[in-house]
Amino acid sequence: MEQGNIKPNLHIYNIVADALCEDGNLYAAINLLNEIKQKGILPDIVTYSSLNDDLCKLGWWEKVKTLFFEMVNLNIYLNVHTFTILIDGLCKERNVEHAKEVMRHMIEKGVEPDVIIYNAIIDGYCLRGQLERARRIFDFMIDKCIEPSIISYSILINGYCLFEVGRTDDAKRIYVEMLSAGPKPDICTHATLLDGYFKCGFVEEAILLFNKLEIKREDTNTVRIDLRAHTLDLWRG
Repeated sequence: MEQGNIKPNLHIYNIVADALCEDGNLYAAINLLNEIKQKGILPDIVTYSSLNDDLCKLGWWEKVKTLFFEMVNLNIYLNVHTFTILIDGLCKERNVEHAKEVMRHMIEKGVEPDVIIYNAIIDGYCLRGQLERARRIFDFMIDKCIEPSIISYSILINGYCLFEVGRTDDAKRIYVEMLSAGPKPDICTHATLLDGYFKCGFVEEAILLFNKLEIKREDTNTVRIDLRAHTLDLWRG
């Protein structure tokens, strides 16, 4: 196409760049981005999103940062999806402060964070063992009238159970809040809380919780078998 009369447009280049990213050939994708700019074709949000997604997965944060500021300087409108890729990737690397900077920029641009963004920040603080900060973000989200999801509650419960052994009382409080005001806990939430009880030696409490679990009729047999197997593994471990 480049050698013929019909020149490829940005849409074509985006398809090729996305395919290169899918194949893990990021160097070629970055070179293609530079080639596009040299030809005077301005990349758009689709171009950068494909690259940023894979760069975040590989932890190439300096390049992610460079591309982020390129987008800002080109006045490219960053949508929630783009910000989510950046923030989630940074938080998974425990780089919460940079993630919060991106979120502040997001708000300045008039894009309001959603529950997925807040979940990423909460998880980032939990991964760093900063449970009090994680809880403050959780409460701030509620103050902003954003309803926590089952993932929001589960992240905090997981943090208290796994990253600060001995704080199962805090995990239990979150669990009680979830029962009274939040979505119904799923098997992963229950398993995480049971794990925390066993690690702290609260065997009787774990058995009591296990016996009180409310399970839908149609899933009763399968879920009970799965949960019992998981509980026995924790007990033996």
